[in-house]
Amino acid sequence: MMKSLKWLLNLSMAFALCGAGPNEVRGFITPGKFDYRQIVPVDVDGGWQAVCFRAAFTHGNTGTTVRCTFTVGTPIRLRPGAPPPREITREHAQEAGATAANQAAYLVLAKASPEAMSAVLCGAFVEEYNRLLKISLPGSRVNSTCVHRIPVIPVSPDGQ
Repeated sequence: MMKSLKWLLNLSMAFALCGAGPNEVRGFITPGKFDYRQIVPVDVDGGWQAVCFRAAFTHGNTGTTVRCTFTVGTPIRLRPGAPPPREITREHAQEAGATAANQAAYLVLAKASPEAMSAVLCGAFVEEYNRLLKISLPGSRVNSTCVHRIPVIPVSPDGQ
């Protein structure tokens, strides 16, 4: 219950960001979409998990849609000396991934011009998402390509 409440508070914070530009921004991604796959075992440098998405972003004022493919990767265990928590649970990685994705999408889409609905928008989203995710999950990365062997999860503007 507490985790759900925390995630809803983070989501409401993301919605508050929608005033950051002239565009109407709708939609979100939920933590449950983050079906992380272990890429590197925990006994090798703390392990690594990743998930790949193909997300559809629609310009709220024009209806123009662009699809962006990206991978979200996080360590499973942080190295000794890292600030707590050193173990990154699946639930924490899912919540942090969804919260940062929603915040990045709102920040980028709220200001996007119809002309920017292209690979340029995808690049701006990935850059902002990477910046925000590193705040809550040190050592994490967002890349604009998908890692092989990981299924691509489609995401529509309504989070499905």
